[in-house]
Amino acid sequence: MSRNLIVAMTTFNRSRDTARCLASLNTAAQEAGVDWRAIIVDASTNDSTKQATAHHPNCTVQSVHSDTYWATGMQIALESIRTLEAVPGTVVLWLNDDVTLEPSSLSRIIAKIDSEPPGTIVCGAVIDGAGRRTYGGYHRGGALARLKYRPLDIADHDQECDLANGNVLAMTYVHPDSLRSFPRYYSHGFADFHYTLASSLSGVAVWQVAGTVGTCEQNSPAGTWRDTSLSRRTRLKLLRSPKGLPFREWSRFALTFGGAFGIIYVASPLVRILIGR
Repeated sequence: MSRNLIVAMTTFNRSRDTARCLASLNTAAQEAGVDWRAIIVDASTNDSTKQATAHHPNCTVQSVHSDTYWATGMQIALESIRTLEAVPGTVVLWLNDDVTLEPSSLSRIIAKIDSEPPGTIVCGAVIDGAGRRTYGGYHRGGALARLKYRPLDIADHDQECDLANGNVLAMTYVHPDSLRSFPRYYSHGFADFHYTLASSLSGVAVWQVAGTVGTCEQNSPAGTWRDTSLSRRTRLKLLRSPKGLPFREWSRFALTFGGAFGIIYVASPLVRILIGR
């Protein structure tokens, strides 16, 4: 009997990326011999995203308000998956719509999941067009640098990590409540780091599968709060935006995982802006 795969994805005005992502997903699923469906939360796109998803009848699109960002959208998608009568053992895949999967990616991810205890989380490293690693798994810093993360190198073997990006992240569906642990207090960033780090700290293994699983360009710091060419006023405004470091969300993350220096981490973005770094 074929294995089932349910994909959680968000979209917003990246129709070409979305079309490429879904085509690569379909190819990888065929190679892995899995039946897939996708729950896509679309933030009221005004491009051709809906036409791109229409090419794949196994996609269910939920339209939400245009100010719905990644973490909120993923929460909605995963809640929808939770209400489905999925078969235990179904693989749940978080997938960013700007990822192009390699044909063998799902075969390798699922093989790793099947070789580990139920609940294990498996991520894949992705690279940009120049072959540079962009997203994947990380090791956490020591006691004096809890929020400093070292990216795992791309290797020819699986590697255990402390936390991971949610660009390509998979786990086994055990029962409906197994999806309840997705953090509900972030709007855009942090949710993937919080989910995977909290999981690893509680004893759940998080792995980066060997090699790479696809391509995905790195988000540029240009035009963000990290852009030192912008004025302090502009950077402060961007810092408070959903795609920046909203104070309540960043404070929760930093105080939860920053250890004894959590309060220092809370203030560090503001200090960086004020000193022009």
